[in-house]
Amino acid sequence: MGENSRTDIFLGFNDHVRHHLIHLPDIVIRPGGMSFTTGHNGIPVPQSDTDGDEMYVDHPALDLKLIAKKDRVKIGEPLHLEWELKNTSDQSVWLPGDVSVECEFAEITVTKSNGDELQMPPYAIKCDSAYFIQGKPGHKPLSATHHLFWSPQGFAFDTPGKHTVNLEVSWRSGGATVGKRAAVDVLVDYPVTEKENEVIAHMMNDEVGKFIALGGHAYHLKGAVQHIEAALDVAKDHSACRAMANFYDAKSAASRKGRGRDSKSK
Repeated sequence: MGENSRTDIFLGFNDHVRHHLIHLPDIVIRPGGMSFTTGHNGIPVPQSDTDGDEMYVDHPALDLKLIAKKDRVKIGEPLHLEWELKNTSDQSVWLPGDVSVECEFAEITVTKSNGDELQMPPYAIKCDSAYFIQGKPGHKPLSATHHLFWSPQGFAFDTPGKHTVNLEVSWRSGGATVGKRAAVDVLVDYPVTEKENEVIAHMMNDEVGKFIALGGHAYHLKGAVQHIEAALDVAKDHSACRAMANFYDAKSAASRKGRGRDSKSK
């Protein structure tokens, strides 16, 4: 190669690639972020959120599945959710190592029957457990579960009618939000009896909400225990009461009451 031939090398970009590098976020254009073809053929599609200031990029290599245990619930009944995030491409990609709401990569909102949207942040977070992994092609899906009922923002299902549960697993990269979204519709039934209204009055209590948000068995929340026991006394076969079998052990509660009476008698 002659000395002058080195000046024939042109280091530059055509208009298409230049536009790609300028306007798409870091996760799309940096080496190791997404595949080389990403963004050149229209995938991913940048979307603006409602305020017009935020760019959201739907990750083309990932698939998010959201499953609700039931598609119809009663007011006062927790809803069990589970989801999976998987790399469906033929290349490795970076993604969160824990997709539970407690690590805050996953966010849940509920669109109520009147169109209002309620955020459902976790009651407790795992601030020291957030990390990223390299998801290889064909890897085992990352999964998480959540009992949707109450959050510091309020109750997910406090009115009858159609509700939409929205899930977003995302993270920040290069000035944009990158991730996947999924949603399921849930029908919340109207109360039809006085007993049902009594159950609702006891279950729709913030202390009960905290009891469930902590995973149940939080018997130190005395007010919650009283409301749960009262609801069970009213109609133990109600859907909300049956669901409490996952959170409240009646035999254990009776045993603790017995020990309490014994200690007082001494």
